[in-house]
Amino acid sequence: MYSKKQKLCTSIDPGLTDGAIVLFDPRTERMIDCTPFSLQDELPNPTRKALLTTNEISITVSKMMKRYSTYFDPEKVDHIIVEAQMKPKLRSVQVAFQCYFHGRCTLSSPHAVRKHYGISVSSKNNKMSSNQLYNKRKKLSTDKCAKVMHQEDWSMMFKKISDYWCERSRHPTRKNLTESGVTKKCKKAINDVCEAYLQAACPVNQKKASKIRKRKLKTKTKKSKKSKIKQEPFFEHDEDLEDLEDLEDFEDFEDFEDLEDFEDSDCEEIDVVEVDVSDSDSDTEYVCPSEDDE
Repeated sequence: MYSKKQKLCTSIDPGLTDGAIVLFDPRTERMIDCTPFSLQDELPNPTRKALLTTNEISITVSKMMKRYSTYFDPEKVDHIIVEAQMKPKLRSVQVAFQCYFHGRCTLSSPHAVRKHYGISVSSKNNKMSSNQLYNKRKKLSTDKCAKVMHQEDWSMMFKKISDYWCERSRHPTRKNLTESGVTKKCKKAINDVCEAYLQAACPVNQKKASKIRKRKLKTKTKKSKKSKIKQEPFFEHDEDLEDLEDLEDFEDFEDFEDLEDFEDSDCEEIDVVEVDVSDSDSDTEYVCPSEDDE
């Protein structure tokens, strides 16, 4: 299913306050690196209660892209998966990622991923509230990820998330964040990273990636064929080319400075005939005399 020339894959779980990025190797089915992120932290005052506005989303996404540029390096990563969103602000974040990675980005349906792993929970005929359904789906995804993910990757994920939030809590804008708040943030980050991992390892999304790679190969072959086509010569006859070879003996524009010494005798003499037409009628025509008339 996987080719030797295949590169790495990046999975993104967008979020305004809590999101996750996972760098995944589809050949070995192992997680290489992961990190949580928060677009709210890219603002100068991330502790404000108001969420991001639509104008601020584009700025924060561009800053986040510069911060985590290693996860999106085109020389190493050839496919980027973004989870499809439903809320308007999260949809704008999703579209921003699609614009940045146009040509190598595909959307992932969270329902299709849960259905593949058998952890989908339908909201029909269910007495649970929307928050309870959300928390249950998150818990099922983490439990499934613990079974599917390699043990070394699982321990690496915990270390990365703990280091991230310990560093963030020391920031001066995070003074109000307590130990219980850090633990909550770590739990939320674990759920987001697990969802991003399942999204990257899902074969449904890997099929989309193979289509993108095939499309790129077709465009490369077309370009190579066009470059191999021989160009027809500009001149049809060899005589024209011989005339062009004489241009090498052409001197610069210094020859044109000698025009002051140009002699009038080199030109043929021309007889000038003056005709007075002031008193003549408008219907009369004047014809210059020819040599035979003389």
